[in-house]
This record gives sequence, C-alpha cells and structure tokens, in this order.
Amino acid sequence: MNIFQHKLDGGASVIWAVPLSGYGHIADEQPLPYIHYQGKELTPRFGGEDGQEGCGLHTIGLPWGILKNRWPLSQKIFNIFRKNINIYWRNIFVSRCRADKNFYFLEQLDYIASPQGFMGESPLIRFERKFLIEGASVQVEDTIVFKKTVLFEVFYPVNIPLLDNSPIKLISKEFLIRRGKQRSSAGEAVMHVLEKNSIEFKEGDTYMYQYKYYINKGNTKAHME
Repeated sequence: MNIFQHKLDGGASVIWAVPLSGYGHIADEQPLPYIHYQGKELTPRFGGEDGQEGCGLHTIGLPWGILKNRWPLSQKIFNIFRKNINIYWRNIFVSRCRADKNFYFLEQLDYIASPQGFMGESPLIRFERKFLIEGASVQVEDTIVFKKTVLFEVFYPVNIPLLDNSPIKLISKEFLIRRGKQRSSAGEAVMHVLEKNSIEFKEGDTYMYQYKYYINKGNTKAHME
C-alpha cells in the first residue's frame, strides 16, 4: 500500500494513499486528503465495514456512476481474473460487473502511484488524481479520459465527505449537493457530491475537475482550543 504524507504551512499534516483497486478492504482506502493537526482530525478518514449505513464504495471519495446499458464486453473480460480478495477473503466469487450496473472507479480500475498522486486505468477509462500542496491548502485535480463511449444513467464525478465542525473550507467551481452521511471510526461526515444525470461520454472525451481544501490558520487554532 502506497501512503504519502506532507506538511502544510501552520503545522497540519496531510495524508493520502493510492487506491487498492478493489483488492483490499474498504477501511484501507484514503484517496482524498486526510488532514490532521496536533492529533485532531480536520477531514474524515475512511474505515468501517462495507454494507453498514454510511459506509460503502459511494462514500470513498472516488467517482462512480450507474451504467445505462449492459456491461461492455471489454470491461467484463478485464474483470474476469480480478477477484475481490481482501483480508477476510470475502466476495472472492462475486463478479465486479455488478447486476445493479454500478460502476465504481475504486474496483473497476487498476491503480498505480504517480509523481503527484495516482493513476487508474481500465479498458473504458483512464483516471488521474493530483494533489498540489500550496501553503496551508491542498488542491485536488481530477482528470478522466474516456477510452470508449460510456453512457451513465447517473454519474457522480465528485464525492467529498466533510466534517461539519471543521475549519476546512472547500473551494469548488460548481455547487456540490449535501447528500447522505459518511461514517467511520473517525465519526460522521456529510457527503458533498456533484451529480450528472443521463450523460454520455464519447471516445476521447476528457472530464476535468478541481477543488481545494483551504485551512484558515486562525480557525484551525480556534478549533483546537
């Protein structure tokens, strides 16, 4: 498991990890910045058990969507030998091509570390996430390249859990809907999502999105007192 840690101005630390491509346990994932300061959590960390309320692949912080049509043959072939093995050996015989046609980037792409974050790829999609440290902020830049035409009944390119009582300010170019909870051993967070209904991406299309976690030093200090 590839884990990266950096210091921000003001003394806070940020950690992220390369996704395990569906081979690990949900509690091992950290594809979004986990920011903490003097032992206090400013953003959520992931964990818990898949299947519990507020804990699932849709809360992990990676894009996902519901396919409009049947699973493409190239993705089905890609998934044949990609068994869902984790520390409990559960789901080893469960197909990644779900009957509900939920396409989770976490389990449908194979990931590797990149100089500024990580990259994932499948026959349908290439995905890259970069983390840019800028003083007391962390900017996240996502790029999705569609290698084949993909139609989604609904697509969620942005899924960000945030703590309500945190001094972290999220700067996003589009309005994000507050929808649902994310729960883990760290507590409860609110999901902020971007929803795209009945959308088609053609071969060669690129979808880019960026957002920034900004830490107000004064608010951070007050939060700690």
